[in-house]
Amino acid sequence: MDQRQRGPSLVGCEELLNATWPRVRGGGLATLLLLFAVADPAATSSTGPPGFGPSNASPSNAGQSNAGQTESPALAAYNDLLEMRFSAPFDVPDGGIILQLEGARWTLSSGKVRLQRPVNGLYTGLAFEGEASFEMDVPDIFELQQLRRFSREEELSKVESALDRLYLRAAGPEITAPLAQVAADLGLSGAGDFVQAAPSWVEDRRLRWVLHEHQDADARILAALSTFGERYLRADQRLDEHGWTTLAFDAREREEIRLTRPTRNNQSVMKQFFSETWLQMDQQSDRQADGRPGEQRGGFSALRHLDFAIDLTELGKQPATGFGQSHSINTRFDGLARFASKRDGLGSLVVQLDPRAEDLHATTPEGRELTVLRFPRGQLSNHLESESGLRRFVVLLHQPVSNGEMVDLRFSYNLELVNYAPAVSWHPSSTDFMLEPVTAALEFTTRGYYDVFATGTKTAEQQRAGESWSRWEVTDPTRILGFSFARFAHAASFEWEGVPPVTIFGTTAGYLSAVRIENLQRFFKDNLQCLTESLGPPPSDNLLVTLIAAGHSQSFEGFIQVTENIAKKGALGVAVHGTKELHAGHEIAHQWWGHQVVPESDRDVWLSESLAEYSAAQCVRTTVDGGERLFARVIDAFTNEVHGSTARAWNPFARPTLALFNSYERKRMPPISHGWRAATTNNPYGNLTTLYRKGALVVHMADELLRVQTGSRDAFERLLIDLVNDPSDRLSTVHFERALQTTFDQHGASQIDWSVLFDQWVRTAEVPTWRVAINQPDPEADRGRAVGSRSTVQSSVLLEVLQEGVAPEFLSWVPVVATFDNGDVEERLVKIAGAETRVALAYDRQPQRIDFNHRGAVPAKMKGKTNIKIAGQRNGTW
Repeated sequence: MDQRQRGPSLVGCEELLNATWPRVRGGGLATLLLLFAVADPAATSSTGPPGFGPSNASPSNAGQSNAGQTESPALAAYNDLLEMRFSAPFDVPDGGIILQLEGARWTLSSGKVRLQRPVNGLYTGLAFEGEASFEMDVPDIFELQQLRRFSREEELSKVESALDRLYLRAAGPEITAPLAQVAADLGLSGAGDFVQAAPSWVEDRRLRWVLHEHQDADARILAALSTFGERYLRADQRLDEHGWTTLAFDAREREEIRLTRPTRNNQSVMKQFFSETWLQMDQQSDRQADGRPGEQRGGFSALRHLDFAIDLTELGKQPATGFGQSHSINTRFDGLARFASKRDGLGSLVVQLDPRAEDLHATTPEGRELTVLRFPRGQLSNHLESESGLRRFVVLLHQPVSNGEMVDLRFSYNLELVNYAPAVSWHPSSTDFMLEPVTAALEFTTRGYYDVFATGTKTAEQQRAGESWSRWEVTDPTRILGFSFARFAHAASFEWEGVPPVTIFGTTAGYLSAVRIENLQRFFKDNLQCLTESLGPPPSDNLLVTLIAAGHSQSFEGFIQVTENIAKKGALGVAVHGTKELHAGHEIAHQWWGHQVVPESDRDVWLSESLAEYSAAQCVRTTVDGGERLFARVIDAFTNEVHGSTARAWNPFARPTLALFNSYERKRMPPISHGWRAATTNNPYGNLTTLYRKGALVVHMADELLRVQTGSRDAFERLLIDLVNDPSDRLSTVHFERALQTTFDQHGASQIDWSVLFDQWVRTAEVPTWRVAINQPDPEADRGRAVGSRSTVQSSVLLEVLQEGVAPEFLSWVPVVATFDNGDVEERLVKIAGAETRVALAYDRQPQRIDFNHRGAVPAKMKGKTNIKIAGQRNGTW
């Protein structure tokens, strides 16, 4: 048989992970029984998801023409919800309407209410105009602090506000039961009672959910109704103080509760829409005692294996692009995805895929069509016709599955790619943040003058009739899969001492060439050897580097996609000494920080990015000519970006376009521990500054304080090696904090409390401003005084620091360096606390120079004179 024609086969699947039995809270069982009671009796058969009856062969994409085809009950229910039909408005009954879920409470006092047409007898929607109130407790102190910054209410203790409009969608007895009672009291029952169109403002809210927030509440509600005990909620409310906000509860997220405020970036020419995440919390049963998120990882399903045939032979519509003038390929994907259920009674999968994917279908391995609920974005607005759907969609299973059971689905779709597959989004996957290890078998068919490289190992290849075919297998589970392809490709392999072999792959078309590709080795050789020497061998036996037509780079296990811009010369390529080495080093460092050591959650993702960034900077420091000077410029660039300063815009490592110059907006920035949501409306890419730059500065602070305490970097380097070799292979912020504290305690620095420092620098967002003055009093006045073990004091220096912009309890330990005439150096750690700190530093001989906050150890904003050359006179004032 022709290898290219045979169907995909499942190989090397990983063992199932055990998942705990889901709790059924607040009448979840009652909801499920009600669903069975109102649905067609056939719903309980094994031929369809609960509540929807048999799933017949039907069009896979909702919203497209269904003429001449049989519509499944689930698809009929979805299309019915899309019509957004409501009851006539009625007055809020005496006593009001109270709705509550997971600590959120709406009290509708007076006004008009419309109920959305029920689905299978369940009321899932409500539109309200009138007088009402919303309140929700916020037990997490760090979330509350950020909420105060966003809301501009410094005394805020919980979310509490009047509102005049509410559009709410939900699945779960806490909401559906009260709505059903209201409908019963009004005598609403027949379809004729729900024929009115949605009010224009309700339609606007749903449109924003889809277009700007990429959320399809209708599909998620049907997914929740098909799964035992699942709850879901999405509510838009117009608060008196803050305008429109959205409260969402999604049981399939790790932290289920999220409060966002959709706004528009008024500093952008395009007026881009953006949703600030004002609040994110675990559901009540999962929280720790202090309200912080618990350890449960959440999720209802996990991808375990892919077996895909990928056809790269059809040219796409996009013009040639990139430094290598790559043509787009209309890529055809067809194959099996195996998911593991992590919940009993799972009746649907919420899957994510690139929203540009077209002609999407899902079937059983035997070819039986499954119902796919995917909102077609292109039908809403002409300028979005190129986007066929949302990133997330729902696949309804024929029957519920139990915890640990495998679900095999066959997907087919088209996706136009340039010369690489974006991480995660090119294939169907779970929507959980924590990507779990998968195996794969990928078969590629390309034009004859194209080559392809992928994660894993090439196990077979053929040439036939102007086409090439190859098969790549991933037998050792990995968390991210990827591939790159190129026309007129060149692959250069290198073997360097002490590290795995490296292959660099790219096109020779456009402005690229074999020579330019091979010349890139210098950016990877020293970095790989440096990181291997400091952190141990990488997790892969070989490393593949591919050039992609993009402005970003991304790292997979043993496989790195690097922007083609790294091969450019001149200003566009940022050909300044050390910049390309830093960029390449960051991606290589992810082999350790990100793959060998995985962040525990999205709140810990900063560790992966900041440790990769700092490790790369250290390699620039030790392997590039003038490394110490370049490292200082890296720290200076990062610090100025965090401060929103353009003072060093000429610094080659600076990215001033990411800095937030407005001081008020900068104070609203979320903390490092908020992960990718650490951004604001007017700084939508602020998470890059926060996670990469500010996070790296926190790591630098730990490195510098321990170096001052011990006299070398050896202790910090051993700490990093211990983290890399930790058998748990996961790293959390708490774990890193405790490891630092243990290391400092072992070296006699127990006065430094890292829980306090992490609360200040990682879990909250304030950055102090220090006004510094260093003065030398009359030297004669100090002679003969005994200080500590010294018999006499030859010289003293008065350090005065005013601290602004932070809470009164904010404290830091700062290196102060004294340099003497014979070249000796003495370093001390000085505690800075409160609004004003005055410290007299005594020395047994007179220093020539005093440096405060040496090497930018603490990323505070500095004002005044932070260093002096001592010549017996006073120097430095406020």
